[in-house]
Amino acid sequence: MAEIRVENVSKAFRGEKIIDGISFEVAGAQLLSLLGPSGAGKTTLLKIIAGLVKPDTGEIFFDGVPVVKVPAEKRGAVLVFQDYLLFPHLTVEQNVAFGLRMAGVPRDKRTKIVAEMLALVDMKGYEHKYPHELSGGQKQRVALARALAVKPRVLLLDEPFSNLDPRLRESMREFTRDLQRRMEMTTILVTHDWEEALMMSDRIAVLINGSIKQVGTPEEVYFRPASLEVAEFLGEKKNYVEGRVKDGVFFCPFGDFPAPQAVDGCYTALIRPEHVRISPGGETSSWMVCDMRFAGGCVYYRVVREGLLLLCAADNTVIYRPGDKVDVSVDFSKAMLFETSFD
Repeated sequence: MAEIRVENVSKAFRGEKIIDGISFEVAGAQLLSLLGPSGAGKTTLLKIIAGLVKPDTGEIFFDGVPVVKVPAEKRGAVLVFQDYLLFPHLTVEQNVAFGLRMAGVPRDKRTKIVAEMLALVDMKGYEHKYPHELSGGQKQRVALARALAVKPRVLLLDEPFSNLDPRLRESMREFTRDLQRRMEMTTILVTHDWEEALMMSDRIAVLINGSIKQVGTPEEVYFRPASLEVAEFLGEKKNYVEGRVKDGVFFCPFGDFPAPQAVDGCYTALIRPEHVRISPGGETSSWMVCDMRFAGGCVYYRVVREGLLLLCAADNTVIYRPGDKVDVSVDFSKAMLFETSFD
């Protein structure tokens, strides 16, 4: 249950800076997600924490003790890669026991620990199977068992679910999060999937272009993003509305809305589809449905009025079709304003 502190860590390869002055903390037994697009430096940072890559500057602390100069095998951090990296010529039992054998753990004790780990990840009875005989989810469980068998202080997960099909990915997320909580294992998860980060994390660190842009709880990062850059990365569907604030009021094509915290200037309002309400309209309604996408429990609509377009999300109680007239209201109390400039 180690506490982790990353302090001013930077790394460059061949003159190109990959991560730049990164600092954040992970409390003991918490799961923090490093969330960011491909190429943001997430895996490089994870390897630095694991001891596989040396930073150019900065320090890593486990429970207040600096570990950058501590070899990876003595650091107490275990890294699980997205490709599992199971040894194909070894059985499940032998794979799980590998780290213990390298550490010189006696055979009797190894056997006991392996049995405990396989039971923990619901893989009892698969001891003599080989990796090619396992499904993707089973391979992931074996990789977790192997990592946990050596009793690490820190568990590092590098895109562990990216190779799984959507249904299996969801079940493995739930399984891994439940396991992490039961073991109270301090964990860092690298992912580019914002939904995965929101569902699994105690805290999220958003990493973009080698820099941490925001650290907070899933609710803080989603509802109160620190910048438009962070907001754009969280969620696939959004509305952007340009306008101006004057004397605490945001003026935009959809109307005038209170903005008491904003100083006068130009802003972009980000409005999530779930904060745009749609209801049956009449002959005098000015909004019309121009597109509908049915997604089961949720229906996404594009509605238009005099060239203005909004994306909204509604439940499936009432289904609207393209051409239907509707009434639309925007909950601007949930809008996020970001100062910007435009002509």
